[in-house]
Amino acid sequence: MPSRPEKNDQFGRAVAVGDMTGDGRADVLTGAIGYEVRGIADAGAVLLLPGSAQGLTGAGSVMLTQNGPGAPDNPLNILGPAETLDYFGQSTAILDLDGVGSLDMLVASSFDGATGQMAELDPVYVTMRPRGTKLVGLVPVRVWTGRDLGAYSAGHTLLHR
Repeated sequence: MPSRPEKNDQFGRAVAVGDMTGDGRADVLTGAIGYEVRGIADAGAVLLLPGSAQGLTGAGSVMLTQNGPGAPDNPLNILGPAETLDYFGQSTAILDLDGVGSLDMLVASSFDGATGQMAELDPVYVTMRPRGTKLVGLVPVRVWTGRDLGAYSAGHTLLHR
């Protein structure tokens, strides 16, 4: 894991599995909504753990937050800036969102910053995909809202109508 565990980070709160690298092995995307980002409590993070012949070893894992210039020890900047109570990573999914045959990662942040107001009608989703087989080459593809996808967050699950 590219970072040390934190008390109450809720690592594993949301889990999605899919072959993001195209190597035939399952990769795991998991949320840690209570993760503290540069002193910002409960900003949240997600961790992408690549599969290997030995299973999940943590080698090559990438942490993604809303603040940060790079990976793995400095997480990739996704939406920024991170705020208290964003709970980035509350929901995760790996699927072919646009139907082109490559998998996309979806990450939801369903609370609105320091107000802690649930964004039930318009949660934010970020889609990302790797460049080739390099997970550190993850790039945000698009920032979606619930209205864009006809989707909403319910508990820990991304749902699509």
